[in-house]
Amino acid sequence: MWVRSLLPILLGVTLLSCYGQQPYSPPGPTDATSRMQHHYELAYRMQDQGDLAQADAEHTAFLLAALESVATGYANIGDYTHAAPVYNEALTLAPADFSLIYDYARAAMDSNDPRKTLAVLTPVLAPGAAPLTRIQRSRVQKIIAQALHALGYHQASLDAYLAAAYSDPSYDNMYALAVAMLSIRGNTQAKPIFAAALNTYGDSARHHMDIGRAYGLCRYPDDAVPEFQRALELASSLPTAHYSLGAAYMDETNANVALAENEFRKELALNPDDALSYQQLGLIAQRRGDNKEAEFDFLRATELAPGNSSNFLHLGSLYFHLNRPQDAEPLLRRAIELTVNPEHNFWEIQRAHYQLGRILSAKGNQDEAARELSISQSLLDRSRKQQEQRITGLEVDIDQLATTRIASAQDTAAFQEFLQHLTPLIAGSYNNLGVHAAMAGKFDTAAKQFALAAQWNPSLPGIDRNWARAAFAAHDCSQAITPLRRAARRDPSDAELNSMFAACGNTTNP
Repeated sequence: MWVRSLLPILLGVTLLSCYGQQPYSPPGPTDATSRMQHHYELAYRMQDQGDLAQADAEHTAFLLAALESVATGYANIGDYTHAAPVYNEALTLAPADFSLIYDYARAAMDSNDPRKTLAVLTPVLAPGAAPLTRIQRSRVQKIIAQALHALGYHQASLDAYLAAAYSDPSYDNMYALAVAMLSIRGNTQAKPIFAAALNTYGDSARHHMDIGRAYGLCRYPDDAVPEFQRALELASSLPTAHYSLGAAYMDETNANVALAENEFRKELALNPDDALSYQQLGLIAQRRGDNKEAEFDFLRATELAPGNSSNFLHLGSLYFHLNRPQDAEPLLRRAIELTVNPEHNFWEIQRAHYQLGRILSAKGNQDEAARELSISQSLLDRSRKQQEQRITGLEVDIDQLATTRIASAQDTAAFQEFLQHLTPLIAGSYNNLGVHAAMAGKFDTAAKQFALAAQWNPSLPGIDRNWARAAFAAHDCSQAITPLRRAARRDPSDAELNSMFAACGNTTNP
């Protein structure tokens, strides 16, 4: 007799957990829960009525919604290592599901895995693929453009950005094209696109802020300054505008530190908890030798933004140069711990590894010191190599990230609670799909479904017996042995299990 999973009691309660949604925008927890619950309950209703075909369709729909929620939940807490295999599993159920494919591509891009992004998205645009709406096509082309740019394929990236803007000439797409053009071809060719965006979508403070940030990030601070000034003319209290103008003053060809400091203080007058302004004021104070003021500003920045690794690096470096290694060491370690992507801020974390290595060496901890100094040199070499690859037009070597961000304890706990409630339901649906496949004589399919059920919930009642029987019926003793062994340990006198062991050559003792 095949063992089915029964409908759990209080399903509505067990599916009400939610999880953090940043930086992605998947369906809201309430919407996703409602969709999953609808399919799950309908699957059991159809099963009770004997309509197994419709029950299987509903179990599959539930699994697709559940797996997508789990994968996106992992991605949202920065755990790409666990997100990727769940996305892959979901794609086996719906290989052409656009939202699933797109979420997977974004998660891959967020993890510094542009090759996976391209592998996931390229089939969507292939001849014969399911038709896309204009907006869907634009979204695919835009993220493909980001992946190509990350790999150093600059012209192909520009072509993809152009295609995205052609499919959907929105402000965001025009702006993305302009930023790519600025990064690849320079400000002369980017300015007309920025001007067209302003002309089409309005001379607003937000748009000038966007353009100023683009100039700043692409190292055109002299062009960034007038954009931030114009933004402040249009909205004098615009959050981050004074900070951004100050940062541009700091980076100008002829840096004006006095003007920059004035802007940072204006930002703090409007936004007293702006950690970035404190960080910049600390750098200015350190530059003029006022270490006490620098320490105060860096400490305040770490308090306001405890997840920003740069704040800990700046304070740790200050203590390192003040010959306070006992204070510097924990801060440098925290900076390293928070840096999930060493490329962030132009590989500045290399400095933390170097200074930590020096501190450890002075303490006599030579093994760990050598390791930190080796990491520092490796990061420095990696940075130089990437720069050379970009200059020469070669494909850029990129390190995939297993962790993409440090999630808050609250977000992680909420997701783990959600996962704990959902896992047995996923296993139950797989198990029932396996039972129905076995009843139809499709034992290969049944064994695969039972294997997945066991993967999600190894303690599901009857799962090892179901899996072993299906694999045995499919004449696959190599697969049957493992669940057979576990089932026989629980019931060593079971005649059917012992018979299967004997038929498989008794290759192992129960």
